[in-house]
Amino acid sequence: MITISESGNPKNSIQIPALKRPSSLKRFLVHFRRPSDYENNNVTKEYGFDWLRDEYIYPIETVNRRTTPLCTDVERLKGEYSRDVTDPIRPYEVDYYPAWLSLKEGKEATLDLELEALEELAEDATALIFESSTPHLQIEPAQINLSEILQTGRQTKNLGQTTRDYYLGNNTITITCTGGTFAEHQQIKVFAQSGAQREEVGKLMIYHNQDIYRLNARFVQVNFKGSIHMPSRKVDGMDIESKLNFSENTVEINVINSPSLNPPVDPIGMETTISNWKRYVEDTEEKAKQKFIQALIEYVPIKKNQRKYDYRKINVDFKKFKIGDNIEEGPGINRIKRSITEIDADGIVCNMREFLLGLREIYEEEYTSEPGVAFFLMPTVIRYPKNPSDIDTRIKHLDGFAEDIFSTGRYVMLARHHKHFREMTLVHEAAHNMGLVHSFQVATEEEGITIVPEHTFVNGTTENIMDYSLNTFSFWKYQWDKLRQDNHDLELIR
Repeated sequence: MITISESGNPKNSIQIPALKRPSSLKRFLVHFRRPSDYENNNVTKEYGFDWLRDEYIYPIETVNRRTTPLCTDVERLKGEYSRDVTDPIRPYEVDYYPAWLSLKEGKEATLDLELEALEELAEDATALIFESSTPHLQIEPAQINLSEILQTGRQTKNLGQTTRDYYLGNNTITITCTGGTFAEHQQIKVFAQSGAQREEVGKLMIYHNQDIYRLNARFVQVNFKGSIHMPSRKVDGMDIESKLNFSENTVEINVINSPSLNPPVDPIGMETTISNWKRYVEDTEEKAKQKFIQALIEYVPIKKNQRKYDYRKINVDFKKFKIGDNIEEGPGINRIKRSITEIDADGIVCNMREFLLGLREIYEEEYTSEPGVAFFLMPTVIRYPKNPSDIDTRIKHLDGFAEDIFSTGRYVMLARHHKHFREMTLVHEAAHNMGLVHSFQVATEEEGITIVPEHTFVNGTTENIMDYSLNTFSFWKYQWDKLRQDNHDLELIR
């Protein structure tokens, strides 16, 4: 028994049973996990964290009425999370995949601890000991009593064909990088210890942080001038012609031979659209910084001063362009005109890649192409034509469009601003230019180049920034690697 006296008065003493030292260590694993408030946009998180999620490899989620792992090749994904691991472990003959933490010097991360029970556990004198492979990583606390985690209560998770019993300690451990950086990946080992008994039961990998990169972001206001005229065509049995008059900021629709059916002349609203884009990129700055710092990349919007953005401008003058006119091949405005197939009441229908390349050529006539990503803020909607073979009659829009996905692109077109606009579009499209494909990408060929994704996940089911889910906020570790390999857009800070 342990006796504790209040103010040295033995009359007020209480006795607490001492925790017994186990005859043998109980079987359990320790996993580092990201805290639940990481996705809270009001909470600043200046680190990256990735791990092999259960739903990626177990049939937990329901997709098309059946439960399935969210990754299409589970064994390949397991191999991914085994790569780059220092001193791999397999405690108690159980496969172990460490989580990854990326952390700049001078920053810290407070993490959860998940204790996976491999047998029935009871409170005893077992301690969890945390040991770092470098003095530049401080761990607080460096030791935790097993009983503290067990007191949180056992939980059970359904893994589809089996279950897992575990205990979760929220915000249990803080890791700080201080006093220097490291050129190689580091690790924090977790040992279960009781007396002379000691077993490694967990590990956290720390991403190398000696090299920090800078991604410059430039924003370009695109001004349309002149007009685009769409010749007469059949729409719902009526002959209709339309015109986008950028000089007067109006859209005109005429019903041939039935002028009484003509709708009123409406404004295009180009100034409002540009204002919306500027508000978006400025409001998104801090969130974009948090997303790129996961890969130890500093996102830096170019500004005139500490607060005011340096918006560049280019003019696209259509003069009196009529769709169907014979336009000579050529760069800039000619490439843009040749890309256009029709117009809508709110924008332009075109080959978006050709349109973007034309914008790039106009931009580079006036400005020098520099490392980083340049975002064109479009004054109207820019969209692809609908595929005639598509049985879905709805018009499909892209919020943004990147130059390429081969780490050689430098330009992004922000194509459609609307109330359901995805907040991470800016980061998503920049990441395309830096070499990332969609999380749901399958092997295909584009621009004569075969695209083979590292991994493929079910569309719209993950939190990954390269997915089409409504709420996306993280990059995976293998994406950190890919982003940092972009020597076309990034500059080494140190």
